[in-house]
Amino acid sequence: MKKSLKKYIALVTMVAILAAFPIQPSFSAVKFSDVPSDAWYLQALETITQDSRKILQGYTDGTYKPGKMLDVCEFIKCIIAARGFSVENGKTYWAENYIRKAMDYSYIRKDEFASTTSDPYAGYKRPITRGEMARMVVRVLLDTE
Repeated sequence: MKKSLKKYIALVTMVAILAAFPIQPSFSAVKFSDVPSDAWYLQALETITQDSRKILQGYTDGTYKPGKMLDVCEFIKCIIAARGFSVENGKTYWAENYIRKAMDYSYIRKDEFASTTSDPYAGYKRPITRGEMARMVVRVLLDTE
């Protein structure tokens, strides 16, 4: 199997996992107050939360919110972390540095998630669509070749 096809399959697999498990960056333990011990996804959740890149870590309040839809900013954080970049949370908005890094690498375009409100990050705080995830993943793949 070609190296680029293996990368593609690995990234598509990661995206499928990311789409199923919403996140927000934090450094909480693997045990989450809202994840039952018999959850069908528990093994996958434990694996991904133990990844050294901290792609998925849950919310700072110790929850994981498995039923919550993934927001644009949360997916951007996952992509940036999965690529191995070390980024700190922003001061004005937690995801601002992840968004900036994604723009620097053209994973997202400047006005792609533009806000129509006074909150400049409103476009990033809404649920992400599969199409938007796919578009970002293709851009990441183009960057990794």
